[in-house]
Amino acid sequence: MWDVPYKVQLTSIWFGVALAVMVTGSFVITMWLFRGATQASRDEPKTIRRRFASTILVSAVSMWAVVFVQPNDTVSRLQHATEVATPLRRLGLVFAPYMLDVAYTMCLNSCLFLGPLVLLCCEGWARRQRDVGRAGAATRDADNVDNQAACVSQSGSLLTTKGQAAENDGRQLLKLLRTYVVGPVTEEVVYRSAACYFLYFSGMSHTGTFLTSSGLFSLAHAHHLFELMYQEGIPLQQALFPVMFQMTFTFIFGMYGCYIYMGTGSLLCAVLLHTYCNWLGPPDFSFLGEPHAALVGTAYIVGLAAFWCIFFRFDLGLWSGSIFYLQ
Repeated sequence: MWDVPYKVQLTSIWFGVALAVMVTGSFVITMWLFRGATQASRDEPKTIRRRFASTILVSAVSMWAVVFVQPNDTVSRLQHATEVATPLRRLGLVFAPYMLDVAYTMCLNSCLFLGPLVLLCCEGWARRQRDVGRAGAATRDADNVDNQAACVSQSGSLLTTKGQAAENDGRQLLKLLRTYVVGPVTEEVVYRSAACYFLYFSGMSHTGTFLTSSGLFSLAHAHHLFELMYQEGIPLQQALFPVMFQMTFTFIFGMYGCYIYMGTGSLLCAVLLHTYCNWLGPPDFSFLGEPHAALVGTAYIVGLAAFWCIFFRFDLGLWSGSIFYLQ
């Protein structure tokens, strides 16, 4: 089923870089090719659905390109990997033994984000306590005759907002799908599965692959500068800092994602990692000055120490047999 009549080979590193730039650049450019894309907000349902279509299409083309383009078998260190690099393994679609890879990825990421996880639990507990207090106050107010009359007068306005609430729910669902499903899957297919394959199997080193693919992933977020300036009217000086921060963060995440993907050879691990990071986001230090600051700060330190210990003691490709670490 994977046979094609004519195949292209990664004959040089520059050819691999060109292919990686082509697929990653197309991922961003196609999001802006729709009519009115430069004026429409990225959070509009129509914009989200159109970007779903474009990114899924680019991902499918990228997967086909990985199958179509053959590794560079003239590089001695790639000869054994080339022999066993079936199309499924090139795409990162390995299914066994994957549970150890998934467990390692989740354990490593939980250590890295131990501080935010503890912060999330503390904020959830505080929010629950506030809700319980409000519920008690509402119950006491309901016993007052004047407040009961006020509640009846407000019931009509509550009914009129049901349609608006349903619309907001649909919009929120699209945002959730973008953040936790479509975004992680399509970005990992393009920036990890395809880009890492083109770069490494053209003859580039592990370090070069890490840096190049992460740089491309970081550059893909530069278009947010256009959104801030021309759609939200934010001046360049003010828009530049958040975009540069996001590009720096995504470069670091790209390095981390490449390490996980190339180390395990599993696209599933990379997608889970991406979804996990999207859920918790960048480090949040707003807890400083809060009652639980000491607990959260300790969790940050313990988590980073555990991450450091596990990260540098993992033998890449030890159990997964990743094609990126076969000699």
